[in-house]
Amino acid sequence: MRKIAFLFLLFWNMPLSAQDKGDSFSITIIESKSTVDEILKAITQLTEYDFSFNSKVLKRQEVISFGIENASLSETLTKLSDQLNISFSIIEDQIILTRSQKVDKYILSGFLSDRSSGEILISASVALKGSSKGMVTNEFGYYAFPLSAGQHTLVYSYVGFEEKEMELDIAKNLLQDISLKPQAIDLPQVIVSLSQEEVMNKKQLGELELSPDELNSLPEFAGEAGLINGLHSFPGLKMHGDGSAFFYARGGERDQNVIIIDDAPIFNPSHLLGFHSLVIPEFTKSIKVYKSDMPASMGDRLSSIVSIRTRDGNLNKASFSGSINPFINRLSFETPLIK
Repeated sequence: MRKIAFLFLLFWNMPLSAQDKGDSFSITIIESKSTVDEILKAITQLTEYDFSFNSKVLKRQEVISFGIENASLSETLTKLSDQLNISFSIIEDQIILTRSQKVDKYILSGFLSDRSSGEILISASVALKGSSKGMVTNEFGYYAFPLSAGQHTLVYSYVGFEEKEMELDIAKNLLQDISLKPQAIDLPQVIVSLSQEEVMNKKQLGELELSPDELNSLPEFAGEAGLINGLHSFPGLKMHGDGSAFFYARGGERDQNVIIIDDAPIFNPSHLLGFHSLVIPEFTKSIKVYKSDMPASMGDRLSSIVSIRTRDGNLNKASFSGSINPFINRLSFETPLIK
């Protein structure tokens, strides 16, 4: 009997482990919003256990809602660690907090291919149904989709193939090869029609057309109206300088342009040192400036062609027009020679 009593007393006087000591506490913290630092200090006051952790693991001033009633130290730390996504261990009178190593992300990977031929599908879509998450396969038809653990519905699609949905239970890294069945796409019939009048009146970006009234609004020296100095007001055209009839079109050289009057090229379309143009509204019927897509019948200039058509004259009655200013006067008279 003495031996049994001695063993009993020896067992009773054995020191408690840190875990056993922690479970002997009854911790109650009223539910409230507090900083992490305040919660840790409250646990230390109730248990006399100190906390040790790296500042990168835990933010002391983070505000959380926490509360517990009549719980042991391990239960309190378990609830707190789940809420802060950290891990804990108790060594003697120290509670060591570390970053949680719990894995909650897995990789779903595989190859997408054509079911009929086995060819890989490049840039095929892999999407998580009910969310905006998705990705495309690389040049080898491979995809690697990070997903959280649980049930997910994946949608695989590619242009010209039937869409495929799969429900997967993600509990580990998973390899899933998918083959899609080709599908013919019936497109509706589309008819594009354009009337002949619309074709004739359609604006060409590389072509400008001027009427005599528009030419009359282009100012030149001393208020005169003419073509040469007015060309710089058009997009893509720039004059060489005052006193010159040369101009540039879309960055080309000055010798890459030509001015044609009734299919005859002219080389000096101005006088008075370039301040006055020979092309005036009175004898002009139409002016076309080609900056691209030049007609082959008008020559081989690279930058631009200015085509001028002159008036035929009034074949029914006599008419008179003119312009008078302090510097230049001009008069024009039209009459039929034979009625």
